[in-house]
Amino acid sequence: DTRVALALAMAPPRACAPCPCPAQVLSLSIEKVRAANAAGSDELDSLLDAAFDASGLGLLCLTGGEEFQDEVRRIRRELLPLAPALSNLPEDSLADIAERPGSRNVNGYSRGVDGHRSGFYFHPASDDPGASLPAGVEPEATFYAPNRWPDGPLPELRQRARAAAPFLVEVGRELAVALDRRLSSPTSPPSSASSAAAPAQIEPGALAALVGEVNSCNHKCRLICYHEYEREEQRTEAKGMWAAPHKDTGLFTILVPGVFFDSEGERLDACPDPEVGLYVRDRRMLVLPARRGDADRVRRLLPCH
Repeated sequence: DTRVALALAMAPPRACAPCPCPAQVLSLSIEKVRAANAAGSDELDSLLDAAFDASGLGLLCLTGGEEFQDEVRRIRRELLPLAPALSNLPEDSLADIAERPGSRNVNGYSRGVDGHRSGFYFHPASDDPGASLPAGVEPEATFYAPNRWPDGPLPELRQRARAAAPFLVEVGRELAVALDRRLSSPTSPPSSASSAAAPAQIEPGALAALVGEVNSCNHKCRLICYHEYEREEQRTEAKGMWAAPHKDTGLFTILVPGVFFDSEGERLDACPDPEVGLYVRDRRMLVLPARRGDADRVRRLLPCH
């Protein structure tokens, strides 16, 4: 079976055995986040601490009302199914949008460089992301590369990708503001289990400033397609994983729940394998399956160090 997902990395592994017990992923509505931000309230502090402090998973499941859920459903219905279509384009079309020489897995289209999957990176608002840098700062060519779109064979990809991205960035910014307020508090939680007496306090506004509006930062979106294994030997070599353990490149990662297709390309109502999904390694070095039943949510992941 094929799995498709969308990830947004917002700018600024040691091997271990998986734990069979699903990890508890805390959930929070975007309406509560917005209300707390508007009021400058500390009512979310205990939940944010539980999700992101030294003993937390670094993971939070955001949900919301009908408007929020409709938007997530639209992304899963209209954008995510384009990932298999992209992967099935002719070789010459894929070569036109392929990642540039000299960079690795940060721009354009690639397949097989980070697991049994393909991915397409794009800036959510600009085709020239280097233009958003401060005056006098030269863009690093292998990172701030212009978007390349398959406008000829797949013109709907640009339109649907650009329609989805602002919603995801706005959700990320709201959470960044809430975390900023918590981390700039004198009672902020410790940054690691080994420094229980040392608060992780930051300057007010520092985190929110790093997670800028969609046009002002080099946020990166990635449309990902996890491909079916052709041979059992491939699955064994990859230890059954579509992607090896890794840390993402951004300050935040937003994950839209994936969609699944059978070998004929027909979309499935649900994941056909209960073991498939997101796994998180916590600070005890345990690998835990993160589970939530509701698909109309946006998962938020902070890299755990």
